[in-house]
Amino acid sequence: MKPIPYVDAHLKKLQDLVKEEMEFYGATIGKPTLRNFADWLVEDMPKKDGEIMSHATIINWRNHGKPPSTDFFETMLSVYPVSDRRFIFALKVLAVKSPNVWRADGVVWKLKDQIGKLSKAE
Repeated sequence: MKPIPYVDAHLKKLQDLVKEEMEFYGATIGKPTLRNFADWLVEDMPKKDGEIMSHATIINWRNHGKPPSTDFFETMLSVYPVSDRRFIFALKVLAVKSPNVWRADGVVWKLKDQIGKLSKAE
């Protein structure tokens, strides 16, 4: 099967983001482990039925570019303040996963503007 350039670039970008964030986290705490990094990401997030983030999930993101759940990163946006590095990380990952909806600096589409245009058209 031939590789699809967009998908390959998308997965590479995701891998790079995870590696970059792990390097920053490691520089902050010393010698990080995958488990410590996973725990840090979900530190303040609600736990559903004892759900935890495993180090295997991080390995899948980092080494295989396996796309993470969009819901997970949207929850990060609702839990962490804008000043938290995890908030920025979540935005960057969402921008890679869904570039038509997200940018690294926030939402691409502006519903408020679109609703205003619709109201004026009527």
